[in-house]
Amino acid sequence: MNTTPSRARPNPRTRRRRLARLGLAAALTLTAATACSSREANPGSGNAVTSRDTDDFHGTLVDPPLAPAPITLRDTDGSPYRMDEPTPNTATAIFFGFTNCHDICPTTMADLAAARRSLPTSAASKVNLVFVTVDPKRDTPPVLRRWLDQFDPDIVGLRGPVRRVHRAEDSLYASNSSKSSPTPEGTDAGAHEHQSTEEGHTHPDGDPDGYAVDHSSVVYLFGPDGSTVIYTGGATPPDYAADLTRLLYP
Repeated sequence: MNTTPSRARPNPRTRRRRLARLGLAAALTLTAATACSSREANPGSGNAVTSRDTDDFHGTLVDPPLAPAPITLRDTDGSPYRMDEPTPNTATAIFFGFTNCHDICPTTMADLAAARRSLPTSAASKVNLVFVTVDPKRDTPPVLRRWLDQFDPDIVGLRGPVRRVHRAEDSLYASNSSKSSPTPEGTDAGAHEHQSTEEGHTHPDGDPDGYAVDHSSVVYLFGPDGSTVIYTGGATPPDYAADLTRLLYP
């Protein structure tokens, strides 16, 4: 390990790297304040951020890369989709959400779709957008397909048993999701919540069912070599497009 004399000025890149490593867990935890309703990220991942985070990517480059669990879900046509078997020579964006979300989910999918459309045709054809519903009870295949088509008909919509989706999220150190019950008291202050209300009252998001769903707001990008870039909020379509290009053509 290199050492720095006590009177020497710290190297800016070294300082950024240290701050990034310390900040990864905090960044993931902040999803509780930006998701439609989210719980704290799974702690103790042991993953660190490399210096490339500040030099080349708008998102956070995780080292070692994250690895989706070998879990099989079903797309809107009923075909099996293995989370750990991405299409070769492609970059894949994965987001967990649900169609009755009125803010984070549609905004994120619209931004990802816009990012892919902005790429040259040769690059766009190598980008897969994947949306995993955390609310399979209401997000039936037709409902999920219609919702995704408004952003891009080529987005892959996945669904499966709630516990299986939980495992997929946990493998990426995201929060557990899809709690189809009233939001309990004591939820973290500042979190944006889809919470139940008393019978006859209007749901805060216009949903009269009083149906609580938790999910992470993290966007995951995976490069052809498995490189992982994550976003916990604030990314724009140009940000995604630049990072997708970087992953495809390192």
